[in-house]
Amino acid sequence: DMNLTVNTVKAVTKTHTVSVTAKLEGDSSAGFGAVSAYGTVIGESYRVVLEEGQSVTLTAVPSDGFYFDSWKAEGLSYASGAITVKVGSGDMNVECIFKPVPSHRLTVTADYGSVTIDGEPVSYKDVKEGSSAVLRIAVPEDRKFVGWFIGGNCVSTDPEYSVVMETEDIAVEARTGSTVFTLSVSVLNGTVSIDGEDKGTSYTGTYVEGSKVVMEAVPDTGYVFKEWVLDGKTYTYPRLTINNLSSDVTASAVMTDAPDCTVTVSADAGTLYINGARVSEATVKQGESVTVKIDVPSGHVFRGWMVDNRVVSVNEEFTFDAPGDIALRAVVESTLHTLNVRAVNGGLIINNENIGSEYTVSLYTGESLIVNAAPAPGNTFSRWDVNGKLYGKEYQTIEIKMGSEDILAVAYMEPMENPTLMVIARGGTVDVNGSNVGSSYSAKASPGDEFTLAAIPDPGYDFSYWLLDGVRSEFQVIKVTMGTELVNAEAVMSKKPVHMLSVSIEHGSLYLNDVPAGSSISKQIEDKEVVRIRAQPAEGYQLAGWTDNGSIAAFSTEYEFQMLEDHTIVAETLKK
Repeated sequence: DMNLTVNTVKAVTKTHTVSVTAKLEGDSSAGFGAVSAYGTVIGESYRVVLEEGQSVTLTAVPSDGFYFDSWKAEGLSYASGAITVKVGSGDMNVECIFKPVPSHRLTVTADYGSVTIDGEPVSYKDVKEGSSAVLRIAVPEDRKFVGWFIGGNCVSTDPEYSVVMETEDIAVEARTGSTVFTLSVSVLNGTVSIDGEDKGTSYTGTYVEGSKVVMEAVPDTGYVFKEWVLDGKTYTYPRLTINNLSSDVTASAVMTDAPDCTVTVSADAGTLYINGARVSEATVKQGESVTVKIDVPSGHVFRGWMVDNRVVSVNEEFTFDAPGDIALRAVVESTLHTLNVRAVNGGLIINNENIGSEYTVSLYTGESLIVNAAPAPGNTFSRWDVNGKLYGKEYQTIEIKMGSEDILAVAYMEPMENPTLMVIARGGTVDVNGSNVGSSYSAKASPGDEFTLAAIPDPGYDFSYWLLDGVRSEFQVIKVTMGTELVNAEAVMSKKPVHMLSVSIEHGSLYLNDVPAGSSISKQIEDKEVVRIRAQPAEGYQLAGWTDNGSIAAFSTEYEFQMLEDHTIVAETLKK
């Protein structure tokens, strides 16, 4: 429950009543507007009692669809939306005049599809000035919406558009475009491929907008390509790509009679063939398929076919379409090179035979020679210098593998500081009197001193024999009794009769002895077994050659060799 008490005071001057009324002029409608006094909306009518000289500020508040027109008070009109009324000597009547906002016609048309206005499937609607209407369009699957146009100007590309009515009628046009286009192609004296597929002499197909189409004209035998004619424009390349198809296309390929041309081949070594005939020159039609081939003699390697100092193929047999007169040169190189081995302050041992301080031999690429440096009495092995590359004391016995150039290898021996026993191990280490001294050992000794030498093979090696001042001993442990002269003892180890074969190809597959092996091979092979590997490059690639343990070994599709050591082989490929 609540009790309220209203307190009043006597007015200082005489009071009068101000009556305020909101009115609508024009079409009748409810809720057209209201009046605000003292900052509060108080409806369509209002009355307040004020003393003479007091004032009240009134504000017009129109509803949606209506606008304020004027105030009328004391016979006068006021256009301002807010007025201040001051009480004079009598009561006052104030009117606030509202009028309805005028409407205009919104018309919508579409070349394809269906449109709605505010969700209704109608083509026009009357909309009040300042009010908005939402337009929507639904287009068929084979069409795309382009935009809403007013007076030829695009006002929106969104399928849903809100238009605000201005002071006159509005006509909106919805425009669409096709998303499916037709490609028509014809070829005379040839065929056409579309996206890599042979389509014969003519083709017609439909594509969605934005498609990419690759056309290639293939002339018949005896003809050459001249030009494409596409929608009135000419193009001189047989392979034509249309990106982002946006309209119907009509294209035709023009062929002409192929002229005669000459194909010549040359090489520094080997037997040459053109289309199977052992000739160095042949006359063919331009565009005709030509196959050139070379048989490479022993001791040589084929590097590639060249045209104007440009490599066009690395295959010994190469097929191409004659572009006109063309001269091809087969680059053939000899794989026979010279190895010169020298010893300073000592000699050389090859195949257990002392061959003096200098040795020269011719080897093919990939062949190798094992050489042991034999110091002269009073000297010890220091280093090898192989074409400027140095190998230290642990390499007294070295394998020199022939690459693609001549090799000069020099073994340097230096005077010893009074030692009289020299021990080295190849493929292992040595125990001297029960202590492992590594792969080399020297000691100063007196006559009668005894040394027990034991050969210790490295992993993957077996003991073979001792060389004691050139005399061979099959015993793994030997005893040396020193005299008055220098003693050289060498422990020789040999690899175990099983070798590791590792082969890989990045783009293609491998065959081991004609058995498919995937893209890599990792297998142990018995010593001296003959192995044949073959490479099958992936589509778009060709074989560039074989590398064996880091050196170029072969260039043919097959590579055959005998397993005498571990092999790490890579089939090198390159893009065609």
